[in-house]
Amino acid sequence: MITVNDLKRQLITEERTYAYISARVCNLHTANLPSAGPRPNITGMRAKFWGSKAIIVKQGQYAYKL
Repeated sequence: MITVNDLKRQLITEERTYAYISARVCNLHTANLPSAGPRPNITGMRAKFWGSKAIIVKQGQYAYKL
């Protein structure tokens, strides 16, 4: 398992703002992150709440902002 900080650092260095992560890699639901779901509208959440440069990770049916 990798930590949330390691995941965020990796996405920033790759200049990515969206990724899908398996639960086997990192359990995001235990990290107390802002989330939307199930099956959220990522574009709408970026426009209204999270901002266009937010790093979003999708895990299962939920999306989390790192």
